[in-house]
Amino acid sequence: MLAIIQSTTRRLRLVSSGNYQYLFFAAIVTALFMLAPLQSVQAQCPCASATFQVGTGITPTPVPNMAAAIAIYGAGFSTLTSACVKINGQFTVESGTWSLTSTNVVFDNASSSLFVLGGASLIASAGSTFTPCSTSFMGIYGQTGSTINMNQCTVQGASNAGVSVLANATFSITGNTFDNCNKGLSVGGLQNTANHTVSGNTFKFCTNGIYLGAAVNVNIGSNSYTNFGGQA
Repeated sequence: MLAIIQSTTRRLRLVSSGNYQYLFFAAIVTALFMLAPLQSVQAQCPCASATFQVGTGITPTPVPNMAAAIAIYGAGFSTLTSACVKINGQFTVESGTWSLTSTNVVFDNASSSLFVLGGASLIASAGSTFTPCSTSFMGIYGQTGSTINMNQCTVQGASNAGVSVLANATFSITGNTFDNCNKGLSVGGLQNTANHTVSGNTFKFCTNGIYLGAAVNVNIGSNSYTNFGGQA
């Protein structure tokens, strides 16, 4: 197998759009391009028989947010371990914390998404996955003032960005794998360098690993960038 290792910013695919500034960018860049087939995108738990089914697309009664899900599944829905969750349409963490440990979240179709509103938190760890039932899903969105902590998770097949965060969010994105996403991580708006950590992640088969859209005060640590140019 022929491997070509590039360490130039020309190959990084980390983009900052517009005439904006960010405080500093201290990345140890390794972009590895290999002549290898694209990896397939597969759901990590059965979409048809997921234990928990939520979202605006659920019929006959939608389950649009945490309050609705807890009303159906009980308070334990807010803290899941080794569970299988299907999101059909948009599902919103509107308040409190949704904690996922070794949990597989599958997205029913290309318009399905997960939103975290200001004041609410998403905490995912220990091998939790976010994958589509078919070919893609929209992504995970952290709104202004939200908190997203993801460690040792896999996000695969996001047509927008695996994780998108807006201004003044608090986020820790460490040790994750972003695979076959349009953008792995997208950061926008004015951020506080003390409120986020981005390091130890692997971005592969993505168009852009980390996309800084009009972002200010963003600190990016060391991450791995592999096999760019292959989208799901």
